[in-house]
Amino acid sequence: MASSTDTEKKINRNIDQAAEAAKEGADKANRYAQSNLEKASNFAQDEVTHLRAELDELRRKAGPKVEEAENYLTSPTALGFYQGVVTGIVLVLAYAKWNGGIRV
Repeated sequence: MASSTDTEKKINRNIDQAAEAAKEGADKANRYAQSNLEKASNFAQDEVTHLRAELDELRRKAGPKVEEAENYLTSPTALGFYQGVVTGIVLVLAYAKWNGGIRV
């Protein structure tokens, strides 16, 4: 009986040691994962900040060109051109309809 009790105590001690080792390993893995998560989060935040600054710079540089293009596309000369193109298309389609349709 004494031998059986000693064996049970050893088994229980081994189980306790294994459980403690597993807990320590899990805690260590958790700390490692948390550290890596924080590093990745910081890197992503830095990258977002960098990209926002780059986007603002591109917008600042492109601003005058966009304004110039808008002014050109809405100028009286451009509007006259658009009217001419639309009128030409309407005349071609009307002639094609009157003449029996478009033939390719």
